[in-house]
Amino acid sequence: MPNPSPHLYAPRPRRRTARLTGLAAAITLLLAAPLPATIAPRGAVRDIPILTYHRIDARKSTLPKVTLQLTVSPAAFARQMTWLARSGYHPLSAAQLEGAITHGAPLPSHPIVITFDDGYRDVLENAAPVLHALAFPAIAFVITSRTSNGDPSFLTWPDLTFLERDGIAVESHTVTHRDLSVAPGSVVRHELVGSRRALEAQLGHSVRLLSYPYGDTNAQVEALVRDAGYTVALTTHEGARQQLDAPLALHRTEVRGSDSLADFVWILRHHGLARIHESDS
Repeated sequence: MPNPSPHLYAPRPRRRTARLTGLAAAITLLLAAPLPATIAPRGAVRDIPILTYHRIDARKSTLPKVTLQLTVSPAAFARQMTWLARSGYHPLSAAQLEGAITHGAPLPSHPIVITFDDGYRDVLENAAPVLHALAFPAIAFVITSRTSNGDPSFLTWPDLTFLERDGIAVESHTVTHRDLSVAPGSVVRHELVGSRRALEAQLGHSVRLLSYPYGDTNAQVEALVRDAGYTVALTTHEGARQQLDAPLALHRTEVRGSDSLADFVWILRHHGLARIHESDS
């Protein structure tokens, strides 16, 4: 299979490191392993806006209404990311988000998280070059059954490897995008475990973050998510105040295709709790 769109941009060069042996190698393995999650004091919160994107592509009037709402144009996305950079925001990597939520790790000023759901190929073609130019990390939550399945709308495994080399972490959005909140327990386990195993086998690293399909969860689902080895999970509930004693129910702020830059700034400053408009105009 050919390399994914090598003409788009060159990934950041890797630093050469000396081969580790003996004690140094053992220490490296220990540092790479997930730390046991700590229980935050009841009611403790951290202000971390998490932006939700789906498609970064041309907005065509022929698109279904739902698809149009979930599609942000490349030009609008570039303006939004440029505004974040000029306003002093510091996007977090997946590891930084996990550390901040599960262990209270320190954060830079004005932290923010940029996420993409579903695994559409236009994230590679239209979003990744912008993020690369600004040296912004991000997280792509992918549906494993749609990865390398022959549908050109979705990313392939080589695409995902390419993205990860350039700072866009790949995490789980389940196997088939079932609504976990209404699915039987056996189905939920398959969606969670199957996705994590596929991602880890293909990408060669531990997967501990999850984005809920349709953004819904409940206590039973969260228990299964924890059992499946995830430490942080994201809903679509609006807001930026993250409850540290609820790491499997983080809030996010959806960015819609109809949002102007002024809308984007207003929504972000109000933590997504109220929007200028509730439907596409």
